[in-house]
Amino acid sequence: MTDKQAVMDALQRLPENASLEEITEELHVMAAVRRGRADIEAGHTKTQQEVRDLLHSWATAWTSKSRQVDILHVRHGARDEPVF
Repeated sequence: MTDKQAVMDALQRLPENASLEEITEELHVMAAVRRGRADIEAGHTKTQQEVRDLLHSWATAWTSKSRQVDILHVRHGARDEPVF
């Protein structure tokens, strides 16, 4: 099915009184699903463990940065203005 055919099909499924925002949202979701499927077919995926490791590293980095900002606040005596 071509992109145009998919859009026409989606428009037929939506109610007659669908707003432009609802139509746009439907098309955004369709596009995201198609990109996701294309990524899967191209092998651009991660295992559950790889995702867990990424989330852990992000959380660790965020926590570390948060602590650094807190330390800078204390050192400079300014609790209401962050120092970056």
